[in-house]
Amino acid sequence: MTILLGMVFCVASPIIAPMCLIYFLITTCTEKYNLLYVYTSEYESGGQVSAHIHHIHVLPEVQGTLIILPAICSGQSDSISNSNQSCRL
Repeated sequence: MTILLGMVFCVASPIIAPMCLIYFLITTCTEKYNLLYVYTSEYESGGQVSAHIHHIHVLPEVQGTLIILPAICSGQSDSISNSNQSCRL
């Protein structure tokens, strides 16, 4: 909201832009401190969630790419690759 109001009113009154910048910097520092040291997290997984997401999401994407790569490189599948250029890896 500060950025929006600063951008709108800085044309009419240029002194507003530096004041909004100062306010934004102070608010950013305050919120960083609050997120790190004041607010308590309800759930802390210790990095286990990212491993779970990796196995569910990233590995199937890599497998799908490796499965479809020969079809793209061979040029025999016209629905996937419309050009007859060879695949350069």
